[in-house]
Amino acid sequence: MDAARDDTVASGSDAAQDDARSPMVEHRVYHGPAGLRDLPVEGRFTAPDPDAFEAVMTRVRLGQLVLRRTEMTAHRAIIDGRHGTGEPDILRLLTVQEGGMLAAAPGGKPMHLGPGDALFTCRERKYIYQTDGPVVIVASTLPVTSLPTAVRRFELLPVGPLPHSPLADAVVDLMVHLSSRLDEAWTFDSDYAARGLIDLETAILTEVLGPIEPLAGPDRVYTAALEYIERHLSDPELRPPQIAQALGVSLRYLHRAFDDKEATVARHLRERRLDLIADALRAGPRQPSLAALADRFGFSSQDRLARAFRRRYGVSMSEYRATTTPVG
Repeated sequence: MDAARDDTVASGSDAAQDDARSPMVEHRVYHGPAGLRDLPVEGRFTAPDPDAFEAVMTRVRLGQLVLRRTEMTAHRAIIDGRHGTGEPDILRLLTVQEGGMLAAAPGGKPMHLGPGDALFTCRERKYIYQTDGPVVIVASTLPVTSLPTAVRRFELLPVGPLPHSPLADAVVDLMVHLSSRLDEAWTFDSDYAARGLIDLETAILTEVLGPIEPLAGPDRVYTAALEYIERHLSDPELRPPQIAQALGVSLRYLHRAFDDKEATVARHLRERRLDLIADALRAGPRQPSLAALADRFGFSSQDRLARAFRRRYGVSMSEYRATTTPVG
């Protein structure tokens, strides 16, 4: 079977090409087993008849947001909101324009999604979905870092389709409308459109997640901070200000909660990251590079990581590597 091929890469019309505000629209067709492998979606795909599989995708990048319309034959997919290229975590809002599909959290009961239904996918909310016939899906994808910290509580997202509301339905209608008119000349700035969609998705998250309950007392803030740090250690951008905002307290109050503890909030965060780095060094013969570890765990340079590691463990990272037994 043919591998995925690039049919056209065009902005739709001469007028759109001449207009600097018009984004570049990309059209691709994916065929057969190779097409299943090459689909640029954050997941893994199979099909009941791989040789007959076909997907037609129209995609456009609007600032930080990618808007995508995909017509697909019958297939099964696991979508987890994670790029395979090392890019940041993403949040994906998906809706069905035509047809229908079943969606289920791993181990959960399948739920039907029809036209107008929508759900969020991300690392904390991965889904398996299946279609027995043709379906048209519209999705917007954006990096988690483009969203306010206060709404990044994705572990609280409802499982399955979002509750219908005037706001959610309006955003879904707007996504479908834009995706159906991508080849037309744009009369507004694409970055402005992206910012508007991000703000609207932030409003949906605020609506479905509810307000942050204020924490009473330093001890509760301390416990909540420890739990939040553990859930978000993989975020290299995590810092005390983001932790305070996520907990709904001031930065000064967060520091106060750590006043009589063994470490400050920054030190606790750093030491937990160093613990994970030590685990990575013990994991086996294929060791990550120092540069990769520094970038992954939020250290501004390799030198800072090396000094911090020696202070915590009393040896260099290479010495630690040489003297520990690989796990497993």
